[in-house]
Amino acid sequence: SDDGGERHLANHKRDRKKGRETKKLIQMGMKHDRVCAMLAEGEVDAIFDSMEYYEFAPNQMIVQQGKVGTTFFVAHVGTLEVSVNGSVHNTLGPGSAFGGLALLYDCPRTASVRAIENCGVWGANGGTFHKVLQDNAHNHFAENRQFLDSIRLFDGLSAKHKDRVGEAVFNEVFEGGARVVTEGDATAGMYFVKKGELKTVKG
Repeated sequence: SDDGGERHLANHKRDRKKGRETKKLIQMGMKHDRVCAMLAEGEVDAIFDSMEYYEFAPNQMIVQQGKVGTTFFVAHVGTLEVSVNGSVHNTLGPGSAFGGLALLYDCPRTASVRAIENCGVWGANGGTFHKVLQDNAHNHFAENRQFLDSIRLFDGLSAKHKDRVGEAVFNEVFEGGARVVTEGDATAGMYFVKKGELKTVKG
């Protein structure tokens, strides 16, 4: 895939060994990430093995909204600021994962992330990351295909067309209280509730 969107990362790459504590930090970040939460241990290990270390000085951008995304990240040290359309939405600390959505849905970055202080992050190759997610989706195809049969929106589709939709389905996991979509924001995909409940909040 074209890595033109994030060529700046090459200038921030540093040699660093992955010790036991680092592996625990990255595994924790992936377990709490909505894109990676459903991955099996072997799948997490495949992403972990492809990770390289990057360092950023204060105010330097790690990812930029609207640009092509090629890397999945887990913060290692320091504080990062997340902004959407110029407005600060969140801060991230060690063990926070980010950047998976653009790779999962092959869409531009939905937010910008910059270093507030000296920061270090682990980055996984987008090709490896996407292949692991595709393999996971393939392994859960039968379960997801059965789920599609329960959604009335797809009643008019033939079995063959449902199969095609089923091949494009990925599972995302949201923790209680997490925001799924916000009115006015660009969304990367269409969501269907497989388990749990959602609430609409105004204001």
